[in-house]
Amino acid sequence: MYDEAIQKILKYEEEFLFEPGPHWPKKSIQEHAYARWATEEILLTIMDHPFVEPDMIVEEFIIKMEYFLHISGNTTANSIFTIAENTAEDILGLIL
Repeated sequence: MYDEAIQKILKYEEEFLFEPGPHWPKKSIQEHAYARWATEEILLTIMDHPFVEPDMIVEEFIIKMEYFLHISGNTTANSIFTIAENTAEDILGLIL
């Protein structure tokens, strides 16, 4: 298992993706939720595939988000996929 990568991602989540406050604008809360979702999805995939390099998992996630972004015709979905991709790129920079 890639404990160091997992710890870095958990630290990132703790420092930057903390629970939003009730005074936050709705759009900011949604963006935060999408970023948290992407982070959790990446973490679960890393833990479910202990013999695959974490950076390969994150790169695959980025490719999936790009694909979904291109096939989606929905503005809301585009936002979700863009935020997820940006979050994954941040995570990739942490673990490389």
